[in-house]
Amino acid sequence: MVCVDETGWKQAGEQRFLWGAFSEEAAALRVAPSRHREEAEALLGESEAVISSDRWWAYDHLDPARRQVCWSHLLRDFRYHAESPLADQSEFGAACLRIAEGVFDAWREFQASGDRHCLRRRVKPLQSELKALCEQGKRKSPKTRYHRGLARNLIKVWPALWTFTETDSVEPTNNRAERGLRHAVIYRKLSQGSRCERGARATERLLSAAITCRLQRRSLFAYLVEVAQASIRGHPTPGAAARPDLSHHSCACSGSGSGLITSSTSCCAPTRTRLNPAGKITRTSAPGSAALGTSRPSTAGRPRIRAASSGRVPAPAAHGDGRKIERLALRVRLAEVGPVEVSRR
Repeated sequence: MVCVDETGWKQAGEQRFLWGAFSEEAAALRVAPSRHREEAEALLGESEAVISSDRWWAYDHLDPARRQVCWSHLLRDFRYHAESPLADQSEFGAACLRIAEGVFDAWREFQASGDRHCLRRRVKPLQSELKALCEQGKRKSPKTRYHRGLARNLIKVWPALWTFTETDSVEPTNNRAERGLRHAVIYRKLSQGSRCERGARATERLLSAAITCRLQRRSLFAYLVEVAQASIRGHPTPGAAARPDLSHHSCACSGSGSGLITSSTSCCAPTRTRLNPAGKITRTSAPGSAALGTSRPSTAGRPRIRAASSGRVPAPAAHGDGRKIERLALRVRLAEVGPVEVSRR
């Protein structure tokens, strides 16, 4: 299951949106100019994974049979209608609210017992009751004026309401995406977003790396040290296969040793984040784009200054170089991802 959500972002004072896709072990974030369907398609691609999301219209192109609608959002919507001063609207909201509470009770029981047959048996009468309420509420009438839209929308996404009862590892809520974006939201409040396109690209990559490290219970600082070491020594950026628990591509544009995030581009190449047909998060090069990820020019094919002056190939980092690496990694951590780490504590 891949959980998807979006939130507001600022770039040089202009409105942007931060999209995020989160699996159990990886995260991919992307700053986009809108919340429209094309941005969701660019992020998700032709994924065959079950997509968990809210009922935002940008996800309407997804197959309801391969989608899970968030019941936490529905609970909030039902509560809004239940608190209405209008009798018919309040009655509809209160009835739906009882059904939603029953769904969560059945889910908690399933989490304790693991009996999916019991989960289906408990949810089945709730399905029938909600379907009857929606069929009645979708009719055009003065009494259904304010809850008609919700009733019709629920019927439209009906299979996506119950995917969690049939598919393993699918939850009835989108909490994974909400929790994943929380750190990005705190970072946005502290930094006021980004000031340019290059800053947005760097931020989305650093946040992707930070959140993926957290999901895989890996030290973000240790990952940044490995990246800094490779950069200072002129080595290729560390590959994900170097360590069994290494969960990232060698640059801040993210990558995963588990195969959930991969990248065929260097950190200086602009990328697009999306899901491949197998449901895995990938980043691919944006065709015809200029380099945005870093201001450091490529040193491929150039003689290193130390090698030219001494006439010999530089040895591996000595004690002084180790301190330099640590200082550089610490500066990157404090300057770029400090707010994320602070917010987590």
